Amino acid sequence: MGGTSHLANFSLMETPPRDAVRILRTLDARVRVSVRDRLSKVRAERLLGRVVEAAPDVAQYLQPSWSDGPLRARELVDLLRARGPVVALVPNAHYGALFGANERIALAFRALVPTLIDRGYSVLVLAHDLRSSPDDPSLMNMMVKDQDPSLVRSFLPRTAAQAKAVLGLVDGVITGRMHAAVAAMSQDIPTVGLDYVDKFVGQFEWFGRESAVVPWQSLFEPAALVEMLQSSMATEIQTADAAKALLPRWLV
Repeated sequence: MGGTSHLANFSLMETPPRDAVRILRTLDARVRVSVRDRLSKVRAERLLGRVVEAAPDVAQYLQPSWSDGPLRARELVDLLRARGPVVALVPNAHYGALFGANERIALAFRALVPTLIDRGYSVLVLAHDLRSSPDDPSLMNMMVKDQDPSLVRSFLPRTAAQAKAVLGLVDGVITGRMHAAVAAMSQDIPTVGLDYVDKFVGQFEWFGRESAVVPWQSLFEPAALVEMLQSSMATEIQTADAAKALLPRWLV
């Protein structure tokens, strides 16, 4: 039909899976490849021996949805903010599936809640991934169980646009999910990312916040994580508009 084919909006690990390498190397040369960060661009060009485009993850261009879900979330955030600034925690149950020690990881996510409260924050726990496996919603429910509802609440968005709207309401975010990080940073919300498959740094770079990325194992040091977020919240960086101007050609 004379159109252009694109393989777009993906990250590439330093050592990608064999199947990914095989698929990329069998692509027709006419298929344009566009990754979502600088590191992936370097790796893909080395792998393919041709020019590869790069643009931020498409989540930053998503418009927040102010349907009933976020309106309820606004009420929750207003309630929590009566006590002080509100931090959103976005857990990732996939860590357990990838690295084992499910219970220890779940308890580490829960330990972030009292650590934040002790520092004067209220907490909104948001499950960004709704799938039953690895089951972030159950991890979210465990994190808020038996917590003081005036200090800790949970929110389960129905769509990615709802999640983005909610993340735009809070004062800071600690997330184990990369797309939640992009949703927050694209609204200039201070964010700390827990990297687990080598794709966080590239997205944080678009927003000049690569120093706010730490290995997922940092989850076991909640005080240090909260201190990092506090440092990020104290440094106002307005970069979302500049990043959004980098609209990828395949999306136009």
